[in-house]
Amino acid sequence: MPSHSRLLTSENWSLRLTDDKDDAKHFNAWIETLSHDAGLSRKNAFDLKLFFDEALGNVFEYGFGDGGTHTVDLRVECDQKSVWGEVVDDGPPFDPTAVVGRKTPINPEDVTVGGWGIELMRKISEELAYERVNGQNRLRICLPRQSGL
Repeated sequence: MPSHSRLLTSENWSLRLTDDKDDAKHFNAWIETLSHDAGLSRKNAFDLKLFFDEALGNVFEYGFGDGGTHTVDLRVECDQKSVWGEVVDDGPPFDPTAVVGRKTPINPEDVTVGGWGIELMRKISEELAYERVNGQNRLRICLPRQSGL
């Protein structure tokens, strides 16, 4: 997330999800409300939702397969220059920033469905960072703030 000095002039939102599938409805309402309240452009709102969708998809599909109860914390911070998103989960260590980038096939017939989420996150971000702290994965994205609708 941004440095402490920028925190004084920013807006913050957070949401805690569990591995219960019904929590998805809370996420959709939360992201829609914060996008509106923060005055995000359509592009920023789309990119932020894309980041969370892709990150959460990985967490729920690969990180929570042990049958235990888990939580995921989502955070957003906005200032005039940037939109920061963060996903914190208690799953096994996984650093998506260390995954080797995929190359787009030259032949359209060779394009496969799935497996492009990390590439999409890289493409839309100004910064994509991962760290493992106190047994938790922390994935952060910085999006350049777009003006307009």
